[in-house]
Amino acid sequence: MGTVFLCEDVLQVRRKIALKVLRSDRLEDSEEWSKVEYEALTRLRHPNLARVHDFGRVYDSHDWFIVSEFIRGDDLLGASTTFEEEEFLDVVVQICRALEYIHVQGYVHFDIKPDNILVTRTRQIGEEDTSKVVQVEDHPASTDRCLGPPRVKLIDFGLAEKVTGTFDFAIKGTLHYVAPEIIDGGTPDRRADLYSFGVTLHQILTGRLPFVAPDGSSLGRTGRNWRDDMRSDLKGEPSYLVEIVIRLLEKDPERRFSTAREIIHALSAGAGHHWQVETAETQLSYLYSNRLVGRRLELEHLREGAERNLGISLRDGGSDQEVLHDHPLMMVSGEIGIGKSRLLDEFSHHLKLREIPLYSGNCHESIQDAYHPF
Repeated sequence: MGTVFLCEDVLQVRRKIALKVLRSDRLEDSEEWSKVEYEALTRLRHPNLARVHDFGRVYDSHDWFIVSEFIRGDDLLGASTTFEEEEFLDVVVQICRALEYIHVQGYVHFDIKPDNILVTRTRQIGEEDTSKVVQVEDHPASTDRCLGPPRVKLIDFGLAEKVTGTFDFAIKGTLHYVAPEIIDGGTPDRRADLYSFGVTLHQILTGRLPFVAPDGSSLGRTGRNWRDDMRSDLKGEPSYLVEIVIRLLEKDPERRFSTAREIIHALSAGAGHHWQVETAETQLSYLYSNRLVGRRLELEHLREGAERNLGISLRDGGSDQEVLHDHPLMMVSGEIGIGKSRLLDEFSHHLKLREIPLYSGNCHESIQDAYHPF
């Protein structure tokens, strides 16, 4: 749904980034697509999700861009050819952790497939920590390659939705990966993603899509003992893994796993190896991703200041107003760890979604000049 460029951000420890441009002449309502993906990814931060850095409109056009983390790796289908059995199972668990996380946050991805699951073995040198950038002196380039075990990154949230019990938009997803209840006009939930994941696992294990003829036509399941056919297709794979795939591919959502964490439990029981549903790293994601609370007055004060100085409304349905430069500079202060960066992050999302230019300066630990960011 767009063109992706590999770029280098020379302002942030010379990191490589992925620049996705949504062309308005190739995608109907590119503004809505880009805002949906940006807003979803700013609310979702997890080690198995690609991190978003920036968003906006391409200057003097109707095209939109999203800047996100660059992931050096292959899609799941390509990467799976190099997996050892233990690595493959660990990758499956990582995907389940990512799905469990986005589902707990209320989102459904709607486009789970190998193309949208990247696997990388590289580790980034250098780190970015909220309001300041920490440079590693021995490694000036942040994207030097350092190989390690495979790590999953779930990408492309352009179709993601917060499902609240109703489903009044068009069929979403990629043909052959879409859950039957969506095609039948039903109301999907997170189990629709689990069905797509089952299709993905079948494709990885057999090299073929389930319920699809060699000519690409759909076979369906009527009048066929599809479960036995599936066991035949997956012959040679561990029986517990075969049963997991079959359960994920059930037409009736009630017969599938209800959550991704249940898949992790089934893998642990079948393989005789205990995988944690959450690691120390993933647990932190739940703390970050919750909406900002306890700072309503401060956030409102920032909004009012921006509205006065810019002559616009940051509220849905609000009207423009007279520009008043009575408070051209606003300072946010407080003790370390009180939440200044989190407050400014939240405020910046409001500005970007309304196409208001936002510029930031960062302090480097090694530089002590008081006004260096400016």
